[in-house]
Amino acid sequence: MLELRSPNRLRCVGWLVGAVFVSSIVCAQKPPSLGYVYPPGLQAGTTAEVRLGIYDYTRDLQYFVHDESIRLTVLGEAGDFHMLAPPFWFGTKSRTGAMPISREVPAKIEVPADAIPGQVLWQVANANGFSATAAFVVGEYPDVVENRRQNRTQLLSELPVAVSGRIGRIAEVDRYRFSVDKNGPVTLEVMARRLGSNFFAALQVRDGKGRIVVDEMASEGVDLAHTFSALGGEEYVVSIHDLDFRGHRSYVYRLTIVSGPRVVAAYPAGGRRGETREVKFVGYGVATGSAELESVRRKVTFPDHGAPSVGRHERFGYHLETPFGTTSAFPLLVTDLFETVEFDFSAEGKTSPTKLRVDGDVRGAAVTGSLSIAGEVDRYALESTKGQVWLLTLQSRALGVSSDVNLKVIDREGKEVAQNDDFGGSTDSGLEFTAPEDGTYTLVVAGDVDGARSSASIYRLSVERRPPSFDLKIAAQAVVAPLGDEKNVAIDVSAQRYAGFNGEIDLRVEGLPAKAAEVDDSKIKENESSTKIYVKLEPDASSLASRLRVTGSAKIGEQTIERQAVATAMGNFAPRFSDEAETDAFLLVPTMKAPLKIAVIGQERQRAVHRGTTYPTPLRIVRNDGFDGPVEIRMLAKQSRHRQGIRGFDIVVAPGVEQALYPIYMPEWLESDRTSRMVVMGVVKIPDPQGNVRELTVGTKERITMILEGALLKLFDRSQDLTVRPGDPFEIPLQVSRAEKFQQPAKVKLAVAKDLEGLLS
Repeated sequence: MLELRSPNRLRCVGWLVGAVFVSSIVCAQKPPSLGYVYPPGLQAGTTAEVRLGIYDYTRDLQYFVHDESIRLTVLGEAGDFHMLAPPFWFGTKSRTGAMPISREVPAKIEVPADAIPGQVLWQVANANGFSATAAFVVGEYPDVVENRRQNRTQLLSELPVAVSGRIGRIAEVDRYRFSVDKNGPVTLEVMARRLGSNFFAALQVRDGKGRIVVDEMASEGVDLAHTFSALGGEEYVVSIHDLDFRGHRSYVYRLTIVSGPRVVAAYPAGGRRGETREVKFVGYGVATGSAELESVRRKVTFPDHGAPSVGRHERFGYHLETPFGTTSAFPLLVTDLFETVEFDFSAEGKTSPTKLRVDGDVRGAAVTGSLSIAGEVDRYALESTKGQVWLLTLQSRALGVSSDVNLKVIDREGKEVAQNDDFGGSTDSGLEFTAPEDGTYTLVVAGDVDGARSSASIYRLSVERRPPSFDLKIAAQAVVAPLGDEKNVAIDVSAQRYAGFNGEIDLRVEGLPAKAAEVDDSKIKENESSTKIYVKLEPDASSLASRLRVTGSAKIGEQTIERQAVATAMGNFAPRFSDEAETDAFLLVPTMKAPLKIAVIGQERQRAVHRGTTYPTPLRIVRNDGFDGPVEIRMLAKQSRHRQGIRGFDIVVAPGVEQALYPIYMPEWLESDRTSRMVVMGVVKIPDPQGNVRELTVGTKERITMILEGALLKLFDRSQDLTVRPGDPFEIPLQVSRAEKFQQPAKVKLAVAKDLEGLLS
């Protein structure tokens, strides 16, 4: 460290660090939120150390993984706030919503070898509340984690591979290089939106001569997949970034690269349990190895899983083996329906409605087809008796296709009697149809595809006899139960009744903790569609959250039908199947009230703060209910105007103290044409009735508002670009400027980038 008393010439290099931020609503008690996992996935049968990205972390968090076969072990406490490093947005873009600031918890995830690849939900809770669910993924390929400390292109030595990466800063571009042994197709897939990562991938591949061979963007809000023809021995470089060149700690992704073709559709899309039948696979490179859309046929044996319920089908991943490589697993449906395909029908199927086979003991029928011309519609005939109830489902998004399909039912007079466009939070369609009279009804399938994208026109239409039955839905995936509140906790449960079933549904709750019980036997009464399950917590109950399940049962005819209640799950911005947005895990979260308030002294005024300084904000600590212990004060993860490197520092206020100064760092490069603001919260430790020490949080109601004045001290680099020889000393001329009222000595410190540590001094 060198002392500088006047402009001088020093052997040193400057290095800047900083952060970014998000829009927020000021609130009182602050529950935790998620978040991400990094790396965001791991192969089945492996164990990986990860970082859990959490907002408004407390040390007493409980962690819940919804797949109970997967084990998550927390290895320590969270680190410091992860402030975004430069560059920052300035000007117009700096007015966009700022991003939350995470802290990361070290953890270990263990996945059994028989785990089915796919999405895994997790969440956290504490005595302040709960987070929504988030997701990570179990994959089928060996994992490689992006090398965060090198700026050069990272070598991928073997394919197939799954690369876990992160676009952590604005304008960041990650690059990987690989080669293949022989000519053939190479398939790249990016998983980001399905991980709850709010970034839109832009993917580029260049060959050894720098020519672009792949250039794709996730502009439609779904993840990318692309197949291209590679040359044996040629080296390729893959680059990935956000299409708007945004960056954030939560922008995690999983890039899989497979030396092989890619399946985009199967005709039919499903098969009956236990049957072996021929399936036509459509994909890129599946027949000749060229990156063109083509098809092959294979005999497929569908597993004999348990009987799927109406409207819900099992799936299994099929790997198509070809001379040009094996594809990633393609999901095929396992059903109890008579599965057929559009081209199995005669040529007249396009001009007159094609009859769907629903005779004999078959529960229903399904047809996989396509709309190859824009504006084209397909028609199918369904014979029904009066009062027969049918479940009609039209899928396209669930088949991995982004087209928006819609379904209409026309009677024999040409009148529309039923219609649906979007169903279940998807662009797929579905409806329950009760035939008003005996006769033949026409099912009209239409879409919005543009003939140039034949792979995007695929659909599967299913018709199933709907027996009397029901499904259950929980209104909220978690519910809080304030300790000491004499009111019972209410869990809202609703029933979707089918085919005229109006009977009573008995409900039971599994997993209630000690000192908690249902108030009464819970039921959904005859002809009613909802009820509340009331749970009573004893005054001395524990504050630890519990995972519950709600089950409903009803006698329908000679059978007793059981259904597990589900709730809406978060963590997947582009779900392909409806069950990816559902979970049967439900949290009961006891909460405690924080015995204090944090107030900003002089909250109505704007504080004039110099850029490049740390401003001490005066706070008042209001203690309630006899609390006299220490108070930790830290900034909230989500801020309203918290950008370009502003940050607060954790402080501890000693017992009994009622005022404190909270330091806020204001970087010298901040824009001065707007105010900057910050919200902080206090954290206290209080034992619950069972002696569990909980960390309770309370945020300020006021924002700390600052207007910026010029810097008191600036450091300028007066050199031009330098070319230096290793081992030779070199000089960088620096100039220090001070405001008139700030004439103290200044210290200049050499800060070396990580990839230059040990090389420069």
